[in-house]
Order: sequence, then structure tokens, then C-alpha cells
Amino acid sequence: MNIEPLTPTRVKSYNKLLKKIINKPALALFFEVGTGLIEVEPDEHLINRIVQELADRKNMDISDLNLYLRQINEFYNASIASYELVDIQDPVETDLAKLEKIVYALMQLESVEKNREIMISVCDKAIETIAEEYGFLEELNSIVVYDELVTHIASVFDEMTALYTGFFSLMDISQMLKKGATEDEFYAFAMLMTIVLASYNEVRKYRYEFMQAEEELPLEALVKPYMKTKMATLFSLDTKVIDQDDFSYRELGFSEKNKIQLLELGSDMALYYYEYDEDDADDECPEFFAVLHAWRALSELEILEAKALFVDLLRELFEDEDDLDWMPRLFKKLIKPFQANMFEESVGYILDESEHEWFRAEFINLLQSMLKNDEIDKNTLSQVFKKLFQKCKNPVVNASAIAVCKDEKLTEHYPQIKKLYENKYVLKALDGDLEDVELAFEMRSERSTKRDLGLNDILEESFKVDRTVHAPISVEEKIGRNDSCPCGSGKKYKKCCLNKR
Repeated sequence: MNIEPLTPTRVKSYNKLLKKIINKPALALFFEVGTGLIEVEPDEHLINRIVQELADRKNMDISDLNLYLRQINEFYNASIASYELVDIQDPVETDLAKLEKIVYALMQLESVEKNREIMISVCDKAIETIAEEYGFLEELNSIVVYDELVTHIASVFDEMTALYTGFFSLMDISQMLKKGATEDEFYAFAMLMTIVLASYNEVRKYRYEFMQAEEELPLEALVKPYMKTKMATLFSLDTKVIDQDDFSYRELGFSEKNKIQLLELGSDMALYYYEYDEDDADDECPEFFAVLHAWRALSELEILEAKALFVDLLRELFEDEDDLDWMPRLFKKLIKPFQANMFEESVGYILDESEHEWFRAEFINLLQSMLKNDEIDKNTLSQVFKKLFQKCKNPVVNASAIAVCKDEKLTEHYPQIKKLYENKYVLKALDGDLEDVELAFEMRSERSTKRDLGLNDILEESFKVDRTVHAPISVEEKIGRNDSCPCGSGKKYKKCCLNKR
């Protein structure tokens, strides 16, 4: 997803919003985002803290909560994109000029003393965070002689002179601000702080990728933290239980008090993606299914935070184009306890062209579910499709919406639908051709042409990308758990036909 950096205009609107929601100015949150990113794997992410704080407000309307969370997340992503304007390897002057305007706009929002207070707090927090991240926090607090401290820190960063220089720049800025720097110096300090934080974050990406590339933890180590909690029950369940609609986790003793542990297990992608040993191909992967059980338990208990988790996982798995079978298969059931209050949010996802096409399609299906539950009416749904058809060129999204129009007899959209087919903006293989629409709308009683599912177009596009002829897989050949499934679904064997043998 392409996230744009902040702009001076957006800074002003966000500042008003953030003060209202979390009683914090945009400058403070902007720097807090930058400082939080330095940690490779922070114990408590900034956004998670804000979500929890808002969720704990008893007097907040659910629609306001959803709106606020979306707007805060937008600010968070735009702030990250702003920091990414800094490239320490190959600085781009135009990008730095954009960043200067953003920082200047942020600095104009508060009084001189408030800016001083925010910047001192950020510098001190960043110094502590960096020292902890690079393993010299104890020395920072214990070495009294300044020259000895400089020598020690220089040895920690070794050849990473930009990080070494940046760290001491933060220390100098903090001291100068505390001693009474002039107002004219504030802007230069703020810009320098932003560049230093951005530099650390750029290096952090490489460190994180390196850590991820290291050998993964053994399964026993990943599972161990859950074995001392109520979550151990989920690891012992029969994997087939996941398909039983009437299975109750409440009857197993799960309740609201298990919320934190269920959310932790439900978002444990290390377990979800764990590469099981191919020699254990007959094992049903109870650890993988424990994550799915956590999802179902969260849904049954109607844990509010689970809604955001399910949406984020759906988006993440579609964007990664990996293991897409389980979340979409369960999503409609998982989200059902929350869907009554998700209309505006769903419409936002459907009309957002930066979202993944199948992610948008899931929310089109969710709107149909809302209609069937009398949570919205046909006119409301029709207005959404009117907006969608006016601008959407994505064949999958259009086909998904047209399928709902056929089911619900929304015949008023026929002129728009016809144009979409004429412009080849509909994936016919997903829901048929225009004559199928006319039959569903009772505009004709029988076909006049052979049914066209656009398969020739699909094959043509496929061969443009890959003309390699692959040898068929022998049924006698040993199939690895993490190999592509021989049924041709495109999914991994462990997540497709392994348990059907």
C-alpha cells in the first residue's frame, strides 16, 4: 500500500484531531512514532497502547472509536512515510525539502515552551531507547568520565559513524534545550532530531531483516509461553473442531479475563507461519490450529480489539499472497459479532483503491451479510455500489459487487454494469458475463450466445508472464508439508490437502 508523507495542511487537521482524541499535539506523536520505531521489536507498540487506551473509555461510541482508530492509524502511517524521506545512503534534496516543510508545520502548532518540553522529552527518550537497543544503557548511566563514555559508545557503533554522530547530537540538543536554547535554534534542532531518528530507523530495517533471516526458534520455544496459561487448552484441541460451528469456547472456561492472552496467540504469526519439519507430514499441526482457535474464541467472546486484529490479518495475508485459505474462509464468521457497526468502515475499505482487491471483495460480501441481517437496507447498499461503479476499474472488485447486485436484484445498476463489461473492467471468470446479469435481472429468459467466462483472456495474460511448461506432479512423489499443493490451488500442502488424505 502506498502511504503518502504528511503535508503542512494535513498536519494542522491532524493536530486538532489528536488533541481531541488523546490530548496530545501532533508534534509529540510525530516524534513518539519516530522514537518507537528505533526498537527492532518493541514490547508494546505505540498504536497498540493508543488502541487500548481508547477501548478502555466506557463512554465512547463504537462508531467514534472506529473513526478515531482509522484516523490515528493514518497519522501513524503518514509519519512513518515522512521519516522515510531521509535516505542516509543517497540523500535526495527534494525529499529533505518536503521534510523541512512538515517539521516546520509541526513546530508552528505549539508555544515555544511547549515545543521545548516536547523536544527535551523526545531527546531523552530516544537516547535511552538507542542505548538500550544497542546494549550500552548500563554504561550510559554508570560511566562518569565523558571521554570514557565517548570511547565506549564509539566502540559499540564501530564503523557506523552516522549513528554514533547522531546519538551525540541528541545528547547535545537535550543539554542545549535544558540550558535555554533560543527560539531560532528550535527549528534546526527539530529538523536534526527528525533526521537522526530517520537514520536509526533506516538502519533498523536492515537489522530487523537480518534478525528475521536468522534460524527460527524451535517450536517448543514458541509454544512454551502459552503452556503455563489457559491457552494450553487450545493446543490440545482436535484440529477438526475448527470447522464445527456449534463448538463453544465459553464452555471450555474462556472469558473476558483471557482477552490479552487470546489476542497475543491470535496475532502470533511466528506460529501461524512456522515451517514444520517435512518428516512430520502426518502431524496435524496443532500449534497452527491453536492460532485459529484463538481467533474463534475472540469472536465468540466478542472481544472488541479482535475486530481490528481480524481486519489487519485479512489485509496482511492478502498483501503477502501467502496462506490465503484460512482467514478468508473464517473471516465472515469471525467478524459477524462486530459487523452491525462496521458499515462506514467497510465502505471505506471497498472504495479505497490502494487496498488489495480480494480484501475489498471480502467487505462487499460483508455488506451483503449486513443486508440479510437487516443492519442496512437495499437503498443504502445501492448507493455504495453506485459510487463504486462510477470509478472502479478493478475486475475482481467489480465482479464481486455485481454478484451481490444479481443476488439482491439491484437492477438500477444495469447501465453502469453494462459499461463495466464493455470496458473489460469485470472478471467474468468470477461471476459470469453480461447475459448472466440479464438473466439474473429477468431481462431475458434464455441465453442468445455461448457463455463467455473470459478464460482466453486469462490464459493469454498468464502466458505473457510465464511460458514455462511444468512437469505434472506424480502422486507417488513425496510431497513436503511446505511444498505447493499438487491439487493446483496454489496454497501450501500443509494448509490445503494434507488433512484430506
